[in-house]
Amino acid sequence: TGSLKDAGKFEAYLKKTVTSFSLKTQNDFKYIWEPEQRAVIGWNKSAVICIRAVNTGNLNRFGPGNGIPSPDEGDPVADSAVAVPAALLAAGDDAEVPAWVAEVDRLFHLKKEESAGSIAPFAKLLKENADAGVFINPEAIYNSGQFTMIPANVKKLMDGTYYTGTMNFENGKILFTGNTFMGKEIADIYKKYGKKEIDLDMLKKYPSENITGFISYAFDFRMIGEIIKATGMDGMVNMFITGKSGLSMDDILNAFEGQLTYVASDFSITKKESEYFPGEFTEKPDAKWIFSMKVGNKDAFNKVMTSPMLKEVFAREGDHYVVTNPMVAATAPAMSITEKFVTLGSDSLLLQQYLAGKGHIKLPDGIESKIKGSML
Repeated sequence: TGSLKDAGKFEAYLKKTVTSFSLKTQNDFKYIWEPEQRAVIGWNKSAVICIRAVNTGNLNRFGPGNGIPSPDEGDPVADSAVAVPAALLAAGDDAEVPAWVAEVDRLFHLKKEESAGSIAPFAKLLKENADAGVFINPEAIYNSGQFTMIPANVKKLMDGTYYTGTMNFENGKILFTGNTFMGKEIADIYKKYGKKEIDLDMLKKYPSENITGFISYAFDFRMIGEIIKATGMDGMVNMFITGKSGLSMDDILNAFEGQLTYVASDFSITKKESEYFPGEFTEKPDAKWIFSMKVGNKDAFNKVMTSPMLKEVFAREGDHYVVTNPMVAATAPAMSITEKFVTLGSDSLLLQQYLAGKGHIKLPDGIESKIKGSML
C-alpha cells in the first residue's frame, strides 16, 4: 500500500507497462488484474493497494542448504494446503478476481477500530518525524500458525505489548530509538519490582580513554522468575535446574542483584603468526574488555557457588572463589569472584586496574547524561 500524489499519472504508468491492461471500476476505486504478477492493483485519488497470492510453502526453497533456484527451474507446483482463490489458479485469466477485489474494497473502507490506527503505540509512531519506522505486535506473531507450541499463558502475558522504533539517517550515522509498550499483565510485574537504575560506578572505573563500546543493564532478576511463573512454566524450569544442580530457580535469581556492565576498549586489527604454521600471519581483531555483575543475596550466591554444578570448578579461599578445575583454568579469562561482584577481564593487568578503581573511563560528550537514571 502507498499514497498517491497523482492518480492520473499512476494510471497512465500502468497502461504503458502492463501488457494486458484492462481497467475496471468498483465503488469509489479503480483496479486491474495483473496476470504476470498474479496480482490485483487497486487505487483511488489518494492511495494504491496491491494484493498478490504468495504460496508460503514455496519459501522453503530458500531455507539453508536449498540454494536459490535458477531462472529456468520455474515455479513449483502449488501447495494444495494453501488457500488460493480458484480464479487465481488460471494463469493469464483476464476475468475479475472477486476474492481479491473484495479484499481491496474492504481495505479501502476500513473503519478506524478495524485498522492499526486504533492501536495507540502505532498511531504515536506515525506522528514521529523519522526516516523509517518499525512496529511489532508480538501477540500477533505468537498467535500465528508458526508458534503453535507456545503456551497460551505466554500469549496472554504479551497481550497489549508492542515494540516500536524509529530510524534517522545522518551523514555517516544511523540513530535508532526503540520503545516498549507493555500490556497490563507484564506491566504489573515490572511495577511490583520497581525500576532499577544503572550503577554508574561499575562503568566509570573502567581504566581507559579509548572506549570501543559498552552495555550497562539494571533490572531485578526476580522479575524473570515472576514472568516464568506467570506462564506456568516454573515447575518445568525448577525440575530442570534441580536435576542439574540441586538449586531452585529462586536460588539463582536471588544470587544476583541485576546490575551488569560490559565494556570494550582499544579495539584493533593485528597481524598474528600462526602457532601451527610458523611464518604465516593472519589478521585478527583484538580488544580489551571487562564484564562485571553485582552479587545480590550473599547466602543464595554462596549456595550457587558451592552447588554440585560448580563445586568441582570453584573453591573458596578467604573472601573469594578461585578456579580449581585445571581444564577450566586453562581456557577461562582472568576473573575475580567475591560476595560482592563477579568480574571477568581480557587480561589480569586490566582486571586488577579495574578492581582497584583508580582508573576513569572517558566517554563521548553527552553519553553520561543519557546513562543516569536509565535501566539500559
